[in-house]
This record gives sequence, C-alpha cells and structure tokens, in this order.
Amino acid sequence: MPTIAIKAELSGQRITLQALEQVRGSTLKAALRSAMRKIGSVISQAAKSHVAVETGTLRKSIGYRVFTKHTRMGVVIGPRRGFDAAVRQLAPRGGKKGGVGRIRRMTKKQLAAGVRPDEIRKPTRIAHLIEKGRKAVEIKKKKILLDQSGDVIGRKAAAAPAKPFLAPAYQANKGLAEDLVASEIRAALRKVWGDA
Repeated sequence: MPTIAIKAELSGQRITLQALEQVRGSTLKAALRSAMRKIGSVISQAAKSHVAVETGTLRKSIGYRVFTKHTRMGVVIGPRRGFDAAVRQLAPRGGKKGGVGRIRRMTKKQLAAGVRPDEIRKPTRIAHLIEKGRKAVEIKKKKILLDQSGDVIGRKAAAAPAKPFLAPAYQANKGLAEDLVASEIRAALRKVWGDA
C-alpha cells in the first residue's frame, strides 16, 4: 500500500501544553482517534476523486484504517483487500483488428453462467504502480512474465506513466488535517475544563 506520513507536532503557549498534560490519557486518545477518523475519511474521499478509472475497482477499494502502536497513532489510507474483480477485454470499437478494446468488469450473472474472465484485477497489487508509475521491463533470462492467473504475457512489459492519486489528495487536505487534530484536542480540553 502506498504510504504518506503526516506528522503533527503540538506546540504553542505553555498553558496549552500544561492543560494537555492534565487531560487523562483516555480522553486525549479518544480525541486523537476521532481526529484520525475524520482525516482518513476526508483524504480517502479526495483520493477516490483523483484516481484514474478503468474498471472502478481501485476507486471502490480505497479506504482508511486508524492504528495505535505504543505511543503513536495514525491513519493508513490506500486500497483495501477483498475488492478483487473479474474483468474481460471487449473487442475494439469499429471492429478494428489489432486494437486494444475496453476493459469491463464482469457481472455476477456472467460469472454464474460460467463465462471465464480474462484476468482478475487486485487493487492492492496495482495501486503502487498507478501512483508511482513503472519503468519498462525486459527479462533476459529463461523466465517469462506471467499475469495473476498464470497465463504467459511475454518477456517485456511497457513503461507506464505515473497517475498519482494519494499524494494530490494529501497535499490538497494537509492544512485541514492539522486543523482537525487541533480542533479535536481543543474539544477534549473544553470537555475536561468546561467552557472556559
């Protein structure tokens, strides 16, 4: 999963830092967890709007997960597992030979009828290639490139340009993320101190 780190550092007046120390751990943890959920929701929605769509599988798979490890808390945003899609390549428009056709996601009805998909798309395996791009690859040994179903592709894979979706989503909402953390901490302080 492509990762982008957001670091928030709390600084400011001495009274604010002293007040933060007085807040019980569970109250502060709940406020930060709430802020992380809001940040994850905002940035994942923005990433969904930036992602290039071919079958829509990657867009549907983008989500977030809040984690706590020792004294750190954060949010991971990216494709989730379980959103694999069976796809078929359609004939090119106009009946042109040798052209590349559109790719369509198969319906449950087609799969139940026994129609074999051309491939299974797994967003967790391709997200980093879409985000960062890929250089051209040529295998010179006896190995050959296989797709996910085990079918032979060949000895070459063309370069693919980067189509970033997570980085622009983060950059667009960077200030909002910091503001959300600050507002949730302020709300926790008000809860402990009352409306002072």
